[in-house]
Amino acid sequence: MRGRPASIFLLVFFGSVLSSPFASARNLGILNQENAETIQKLVLDLQSQSRDDQVRAAQALGEMGSDAQGAVPALVKVIKTGSPEARVVSTIALLKIDPTMRDMIPILLRALEKEGKEQEVALEQEIGLQEDALRKWSTLMKSKVDPKILPVLVQALRESDSDIRTLGVLVLGSLARELPEALPYVLKAYRDPDKQVRGAVLGALSRIGPGPKEVIPAILKGFKDSEPEVRARAVIALGRLGASSKEVVPALTRALNDPEPQVRTAALKILESFGGDAREAAPTVAARAGQGSPGERLAAAAAAIKIDPSQAGRMVPLLIVFLKDPALAVPVRLQAADLLEETGVAGKEVVSLTELFSDSSPEIRARTIRMLARAGPEVVPAISRSMRNANPLVRTGALQALCGMRPMPPELIPALAGSLKDKERSIRYLAAEGLGDRGVLAQKAIPDLIRALGDPEESVRSSAGNSLLKMGKPAVAALRQAASDPKDPQLQARASILIKKAGYDESP
Repeated sequence: MRGRPASIFLLVFFGSVLSSPFASARNLGILNQENAETIQKLVLDLQSQSRDDQVRAAQALGEMGSDAQGAVPALVKVIKTGSPEARVVSTIALLKIDPTMRDMIPILLRALEKEGKEQEVALEQEIGLQEDALRKWSTLMKSKVDPKILPVLVQALRESDSDIRTLGVLVLGSLARELPEALPYVLKAYRDPDKQVRGAVLGALSRIGPGPKEVIPAILKGFKDSEPEVRARAVIALGRLGASSKEVVPALTRALNDPEPQVRTAALKILESFGGDAREAAPTVAARAGQGSPGERLAAAAAAIKIDPSQAGRMVPLLIVFLKDPALAVPVRLQAADLLEETGVAGKEVVSLTELFSDSSPEIRARTIRMLARAGPEVVPAISRSMRNANPLVRTGALQALCGMRPMPPELIPALAGSLKDKERSIRYLAAEGLGDRGVLAQKAIPDLIRALGDPEESVRSSAGNSLLKMGKPAVAALRQAASDPKDPQLQARASILIKKAGYDESP
């Protein structure tokens, strides 16, 4: 921060429009000892995990002015690590305690203008942080804005430091609804050579809303900005005005042809949020699903489905390609799975997903199982074949998908019963559990479950016994026969116990 006007702007503005529920420590005549104790307690509150405690403590320390010098390190820590609200209020407190600490302001601005590796995500976070801070400012403004503040803010727009100009734009934008004469200065600031300031102008205009006739044309200027970050900000700003204005959807549709991916992706996300209100953009959005990076193509597919549900079938092959691509990151593949589930996961295309039963990612395997369990009858033959696959992961996935089907196709009961002989203990256990879940509908598998009572694994024997108890009198009759077979004393004993559990004695 350079020069005296910057500090005057900050001190006059915050001192004029922000009021605190705490009385001034000086006005109360607190003694030095009491002051020290109060500061110590407030510093402890600054270290609290509670955002509200931090905000209240920072407000109180600011009211104590230079007497609270001992709290400066704690306030600096909050500015660096606290919530957006706590950072804002702590910065104000720091300026009241020690005006020479105005160099802390860039730290606050970096928090509000947060950057990240994924630009389209960072832009949304950045705007959210700004709005959090501005909401905090508005709650602290207890009285009508004093028009005398306007010249001070306008002066801030002339500062050589771009951080000061950015802050001036943000504050002017937050006041423009109550102070309409601030809007021309916000609009004029778009001529600023710094992209951060121009981006702040667009964010401020989106918060002002579409009411003033100048707002939408001003935001549309941002679509032609030389900086892709600013164009993306323009897209987001226009999207925040909603689809009701006739200029919005056509402008966002044109932005899908921008040379920068971050701009196109931002436009896709906004159009998706509009849903059916953006139907005129549907053909262009659907076409984007065939171009660009996997992330952009997925964003286009999501937008196409949301805008025009009839596009879902057209998107399914693309989504399957992404889901099956092991070179893509698992979160990207799972996003494709989410969209597939949204389409209903029906049709012959999904049969090939049985290949993913052996995928290296447990999350992909689990999601595939769930999707195929909910798919239509087209997948039944493929699942049946997979239950005979040499790979135990494939057999397990097929069995889990089969057990998840509601209702289970009757023709697959024998395949499920056959899995009771699988060499993998976990598969035998799952098969016994699955047969029990079908109850009387799986009575044809009773002989297989009786044999499973002799399984070498106790968990399989227990599951087979529990499943038999769910199959009614036919199962009890089979158990009586097993209990009378002298060839296998262990089977006799287990059958007798199950008969008693079923509420019958061992006599016919």
